[in-house]
Amino acid sequence: MATLFQRLHLLFAAGLLAVTTLSSPALAAVTNPYPAELEEVLTKFNIDKANIRSQKTLEKQTDTNDGQHIEGYDTYIRFKDCKGYLRIFQHRFGRVEKIYTKGECKIPGIKNF
Repeated sequence: MATLFQRLHLLFAAGLLAVTTLSSPALAAVTNPYPAELEEVLTKFNIDKANIRSQKTLEKQTDTNDGQHIEGYDTYIRFKDCKGYLRIFQHRFGRVEKIYTKGECKIPGIKNF
């Protein structure tokens, strides 16, 4: 009886994982299609590229009645000299809409949360 319960519990957990994964907004790592706008942010705020540890852009999508819809692009930049990151959100056509830092990373002129 305990073995049957364990199998049913495992099956339920796997089904729940599948449902939550399929119903969540999609985030896929991509090459940023608007690198010039990112470069403008780095230049405007005097961000030293040599201090960048990593950079990742995620494509933010939502499901609509017509299928998947791209909302925009989130770029996260981590630095060598602080714990945290710089987040740059771009509209699906590249316009920079939000910029902020999280954690210990502070850049003059950019809000930190």
